[in-house]
Amino acid sequence: MLEGIGLDAGQERIYLALLAAPAQDAAELAARTGLPEERVVAALAALLAAGLAEDGAGAPEAVRAAPPEVALGLRVLERMDELRRTQLAVERLAREFRDGCGCRGVGGGGGGGAAGRRAVRAAPA
Repeated sequence: MLEGIGLDAGQERIYLALLAAPAQDAAELAARTGLPEERVVAALAALLAAGLAEDGAGAPEAVRAAPPEVALGLRVLERMDELRRTQLAVERLAREFRDGCGCRGVGGGGGGGAAGRRAVRAAPA
């Protein structure tokens, strides 16, 4: 569900577990999720670094999820911006392709398609 914004399966499980209830430490999260503790530690470090989890530094509920509407919302917006930049690059490349080959239209023309393939096959070697 959250791989589209860069979380792997383990990070997602930990984040969802923290959304359900804060945790005292990685050992508690390992018990709740069934993941190995070393995997939980790595996932927590990634979530903390990404701002998706908060560390209460020894408080009874030491590790909690960051509010999804803020933390995940920002990541969704960043991903949408990345996709928009990619879309603009594709449009630029398509224009360069059409300009470079003198082609028009989506398919590009330029000798491709079935007629172009038949002509290549029929050409003497």
